[in-house]
Amino acid sequence: MKMSPISLYESGESNGKISLSELFIHPDLNIDGIQSDTTVEGLIYAVCRGGWPATFKCRTDRARLKIAYNCLKSTCDRDITQVDGVKRKSEIAYAILRSYAQGEDAKVSYYHDRNGLEADVVLHLKDGRYALIECKLGSKEIEDGAAHLVELRKLIVENNKGETQVPLRKPDLLIVLTGGNLAYTREDGVKVIPLACLKW
Repeated sequence: MKMSPISLYESGESNGKISLSELFIHPDLNIDGIQSDTTVEGLIYAVCRGGWPATFKCRTDRARLKIAYNCLKSTCDRDITQVDGVKRKSEIAYAILRSYAQGEDAKVSYYHDRNGLEADVVLHLKDGRYALIECKLGSKEIEDGAAHLVELRKLIVENNKGETQVPLRKPDLLIVLTGGNLAYTREDGVKVIPLACLKW
């Protein structure tokens, strides 16, 4: 059975007032004024805790933080030997898991194309649509992130004019993901969205 981690919306850190799937369908959706209920400290804790469903059974934050650690430790120290009775070194198992982490069947990745264009994150849909995302903690960095995304979109369009093989698809969404608390759409079309307002 393939299992996915719980999202911030499922765990309660995100209020889910902004739907990414709806934004892909309606890029002009009005998000102005939507606010996050979670602090930056709360987001940091959620990242450290992870998306393990077992955390719902824990009574304290400290206990929730140990779920991911204990699962990894159990896999590397015990499970790799129990599966077939062959003794294996746990250090090698840790190294292998580190090399294969945040890659198999990934839908979110770092963006770097053949023309040297970069963005913090690219979110791909199966039908080819994608969003370019810059991650900025503070409001002072939003302007830089948005300007970079607009420049990326412009460069993709310009590069496609001289492309003789396969042109790059123009991004369907430009998003600056923040740790702040206010969502809005800029005049240049970039969506500024607090992480704790998202759901799929």
